[in-house]
Amino acid sequence: MNRTTLKTTFFIILGELILSIIVTIATNKFIYTDRTFFYNYIDFIFFINLPLFILGSMMFLSESGFFNVFIYATYKVRSVVSDKYRYTLRESTDIEDNEIDDHLKDKYLYNKSSYNWTLPIFYASAIIFLCIISSTILFYGL
Repeated sequence: MNRTTLKTTFFIILGELILSIIVTIATNKFIYTDRTFFYNYIDFIFFINLPLFILGSMMFLSESGFFNVFIYATYKVRSVVSDKYRYTLRESTDIEDNEIDDHLKDKYLYNKSSYNWTLPIFYASAIIFLCIISSTILFYGL
């Protein structure tokens, strides 16, 4: 893990913990008065961590090319059905009708996307999840 990834992961974890404290303090007086502060804090850490995990998972799937076939198929059907799209594609890329399929494959099917935030979000979600599990077991037992 390089230094930038480690630094970004640390700031994501720190931001998540601070946001959880703020939300817990704000809601502890009004909504959850009969539960302890720690119990509410663990709940809100989980609620904040879940969207981060889902976002990281979607970014990972997109990076690995999971959606490329769907995107390619959509543009392929559009190029077959729509004369206007085919004309626009020919004019913008200077290709012939028989080269449209190869162009779409190169642009959409074999495209590799990369995000800088995928690993830090995954690492931060995993660390927070392990902290939630370990603290719950430590304070409340199995």
